[in-house]
Amino acid sequence: MPKIEMEITLPVGATQLSNELLNMKGVNSELWPYLKMTGPNNWYEKPIKEWPINQYLFRSKVLLFGILPVDIHRFKFDSVSNTGFKESSVSLLNSLWCHERTVVSNRSNTTVKDAVYYQSRCGLLGVLIKPAYKLIFKHRHKRLKVKYAM
Repeated sequence: MPKIEMEITLPVGATQLSNELLNMKGVNSELWPYLKMTGPNNWYEKPIKEWPINQYLFRSKVLLFGILPVDIHRFKFDSVSNTGFKESSVSLLNSLWCHERTVVSNRSNTTVKDAVYYQSRCGLLGVLIKPAYKLIFKHRHKRLKVKYAM
């Protein structure tokens, strides 16, 4: 299974980062302007720590440039907390999408860690799309650096 791991350390408190990143609004802020994920309005700012676990919650269209649908993602979380989550969702492209994000305090800084592994519905597609997924997470971390770095 392809795997992607990235982390970034930011000069911001863990509580602030958790509050701002661990919701759909935060996800879309990181993905913009290349991708946008849709969701029901009542989930948009709801902290992920309040999302139910071990059940599929809703379908999210993944929109390229906020317009063109490229995937449909069904969210399911194995665990949620104030400091992150473990997601094991499915999509049209992937029979399994596992994303673990942790927000860890390091004195005056905070480290955001992302680990993703996935099982593509078509083996070759999984290999071909890995560079795109890697670029997406590099973009997300770059957006965090621009937003929070002093």
